[in-house]
Amino acid sequence: MATTMKHIFFLFTVFLLSSCAMKSEPTADLAEVQQSYAAGDYQAAVRGYERLVGVMPQNAELWFRLANGYVRVGQPDAAVTAYRNALLRDPKLGMAWHNLAETHLQMALQAYIEGRKYITDDDPSFNSIKAKQDRLLELLGPKEDGSR
Repeated sequence: MATTMKHIFFLFTVFLLSSCAMKSEPTADLAEVQQSYAAGDYQAAVRGYERLVGVMPQNAELWFRLANGYVRVGQPDAAVTAYRNALLRDPKLGMAWHNLAETHLQMALQAYIEGRKYITDDDPSFNSIKAKQDRLLELLGPKEDGSR
């Protein structure tokens, strides 16, 4: 009987310690991921946020931050999906709506730029594409690095 009680106590202690470790781990991971993002290591930040949303899938802020990371590494489609996941969890997250719209506008601009590589000025859609591209360029302004 004493041996059984020792086993139960041992298992309970292991369970208690492991649950404490699991609860503090996401917080430690979050600090590390935020540090990666702040240092400009967006690939590492994306990997970290992907892990964190796997552990805490209902956390809108983590989805939002993951989306921002996807934008930084040039994955706009993944960013749109992550922004939508953030908004499903918290539809009042204003910056997620803003960044989702900005990402769609950037994607539209890229489509116009790509299309202009292949059409000539005698194409019936040329003037419309050029005008919309110009309006998007004006609306979006230069990127952080000064380019468009």
